[in-house]
Formats: sequence, structure tokens, C-alpha cells
Amino acid sequence: LLMYSMEIMKQAMEPLANSPEFASLLVAFSVPVLGLIIGAVFTGVIQSSAASLGILQTMALTGGITYGMAIPVIMGFNIGTCMTAILSSIGVNRNAKRVAVVHILINIIGAVICLSAWLILDSIFHFPLADTPATPVGMALVHTIFNVATTCMLLPFTKQLEKLTMRILPDKKNDRNSS
Repeated sequence: LLMYSMEIMKQAMEPLANSPEFASLLVAFSVPVLGLIIGAVFTGVIQSSAASLGILQTMALTGGITYGMAIPVIMGFNIGTCMTAILSSIGVNRNAKRVAVVHILINIIGAVICLSAWLILDSIFHFPLADTPATPVGMALVHTIFNVATTCMLLPFTKQLEKLTMRILPDKKNDRNSS
């Protein structure tokens, strides 16, 4: 069913390959920071990085999206998916809100570090991958690698993330007096 859906979306996207509007959207993707922002906003609206990735994968089937374009957008998807945590933290206790803050921090810090590393290393080594047309499987792999790398990178810093979260969302004065 998933593959059938992807095929239907691919057929629907084929006319876009020659569309000037679609070409201008792809130009926006070629600016890494803009791609990151577009990915975050789009995923924030639809609240699913998996759905956003599926749409990007379908767009890639037109052949107009390279890994250099897709990588920042995929990192943006991970920031945008925090919208569900933000919405679910409305009306809950302070510790539950802190969980949402940690989720946001992890994805923003991970995206900043990974995108910076990608851009610096690509400017030095000029990775051929950056100009290679992206494939659905390759983009899924990039998404997975980003999430695993971010987790491994930030896992040793759990205490620092906790302290930062406490600074962002401190205890209320009433909470401290009652403890």
C-alpha cells in the first residue's frame, strides 16, 4: 500500500518537473539554511517528519533534488517535528514542559552541529554526494543517520541539557517553597 501510494504521488509530481514554480522552490532548497527553515516550518505545520520525508522522497523522484539540497531540509524536518511536543506540553505540569524543551534543544543543537559540519566539510572536500540526485532510500538513510548521530553526540551531555532546560524553564517560586 505504501509503495502504491508513492507511485501515485510520483505520477502526480511528474508534471512539476517542468514547472517554473517548482524550479524556484528547488532553488530555495539549494540554500542550506533556507532549506533547514523550510523543512522545519513545513513539518511543524503537518506535524510529522515521516510524512514530510515521504513528500520530499516523492519530489526527489522527479530527479531535481540532490543530496546537497535534501540534507538540510531533512535536518529541518527534525526540528519541525518538535511541534507535536510543544502542542502536547500545553496545560501539563512543569516537568512535562521540560521534556518538550529537551526535545526541541536536542533537535536544534543536533541540526546546528550537523549542518555546520556538513557545510564545512563539503566546502573543504567537495563531496560528490552533494551533487548526486537524491533517492528515497538514501534520504531515509540520511534521516536515520542524523537522528542516531545526534543522539550519540548529545547523550554524554544529559546533565548539561538538564541544566539548560532548568534555566529556560525554572521552577516557580511557589514550587520551590513547597519542596
